Amino acid sequence: MSAVAIDIETDALDATRIWCICTEDEHGRKDTFTYVDRVPEEKARFLELMGTYDTKVFHGGIGFDVGVINR
Repeated sequence: MSAVAIDIETDALDATRIWCICTEDEHGRKDTFTYVDRVPEEKARFLELMGTYDTKVFHGGIGFDVGVINR
């Protein structure tokens, strides 16, 4: 089983921009993805990496992060 912690930073609570998504897995690998809402290659890179993890951990995932990422 592999796990990753994920946090996003946006322009507001009613987000229109994702400034960055930061991740860190249980082995200490850290990745940063910028402008995933405007740069298709960044979103593809993020989604590809997420496919390699069994478990995703968010601080505000269900109530905020996942909804904004999935727009």
